[in-house]
Amino acid sequence: MTCNDILIIGGGPAGISAALQARRDGWNPLLVSDEALGGMVRGAHRLDNLPGFPAGISGASYAQLLETQLRNQSLAVLQGRVTALEKNDREFLVTLDQGDEGILQRQARTVIVATGTQPRPWKGLEGLPKALSFALHRDARSLPERLTDQHLVVLGGGEAALDAALVARDRGAEVQVFVRGAVVKAPPRLQQEVEQAGIGLHCGVGGFTIRPTERGRDGIRWLDAGAQQRQGELDHLLVCIGRQARTELLTGLGLVELPPDIQSPIPGLFVAGDLIRKIDRFVATALGDGQRAARLAGQFLTAGDINT
Repeated sequence: MTCNDILIIGGGPAGISAALQARRDGWNPLLVSDEALGGMVRGAHRLDNLPGFPAGISGASYAQLLETQLRNQSLAVLQGRVTALEKNDREFLVTLDQGDEGILQRQARTVIVATGTQPRPWKGLEGLPKALSFALHRDARSLPERLTDQHLVVLGGGEAALDAALVARDRGAEVQVFVRGAVVKAPPRLQQEVEQAGIGLHCGVGGFTIRPTERGRDGIRWLDAGAQQRQGELDHLLVCIGRQARTELLTGLGLVELPPDIQSPIPGLFVAGDLIRKIDRFVATALGDGQRAARLAGQFLTAGDINT
């Protein structure tokens, strides 16, 4: 069985940064990911706070740059979902489900977990019609490239919700954003951009129902802040009500709580990126986490070689 010095789980900015740093330091890392390279950043409307891009850059374009840099460095990448992460006295055992290609196992002396986040459970899913005529999304990455003449509703009032609304508007959709609270939690500049784009922004929404219309399609009805009933058409429903860390691989190793920093209590195991960032989930932060994780993994390997 192949044994890698550094195996990185997660293909977002943190994982890619770790792979690039590890290669620069002379290691031969393996990166595995169950999503398209770039992770969540692929769905971002525009990155304005990333140094080096004075005019900003779309998330999809930046993800493509990351992928190109990986390819140029000839870094090994495997697509698939890690279903198990185990540790014996000396090494980690990683089990990877590659779908039609079957199950693959790899050993690694060190592992960097940069699995990011997943959508928080949405209880409203239980009340939806069994047969949906609309598409349900949990982030902007699953939206079609063309949404002309399509009606899309975004649930959520945070930065991710408004950013996703702008993505949909750029693709031609008629967009409305429903916020349960009285105010939007996204930065004022982003709110202004949403309003300038002609996106309906509704705060204080008391509730909504989805029912078939006379034309056989599903429509949406809601109560506005004044308790007046409104209605509209619905082709896509995008639920952005927060995300939570993907911790299943760590709990499988016996870590009940997330490590507070990149170095975990388990020798040779490191964590990075949005996985350990409760609030400051920024691309720049993830990049730095990935670099530091790779350096710490390299130091661990070097110390082990000296001691053997």
